[in-house]
Amino acid sequence: MRLSTVHLKDYKSYRGSVTVGPFSSSLSTIVGPNGAGKSTVIDGILFALGASATEGGSIAINHACGSDECSVAVVLVGDASPTRLTVQRR
Repeated sequence: MRLSTVHLKDYKSYRGSVTVGPFSSSLSTIVGPNGAGKSTVIDGILFALGASATEGGSIAINHACGSDECSVAVVLVGDASPTRLTVQRR
């Protein structure tokens, strides 16, 4: 399975509903200028998948909501089949 899209709702610096993607099947990097939200997209993916720490388990990820309630949904699709899996966390 591969990453297809990320849906962020009031997550960190993303206000309202924002969809990032669709990502190509050959995605290997996320690039952009400073302050564009690259780290926030990665944090959102980790948040949706249940991760709470990185880099040897010593750095906690701050999953701050931009409002009273936030959510992140990660959509994964099958490479060779029409399988689609959505993982969402609020």
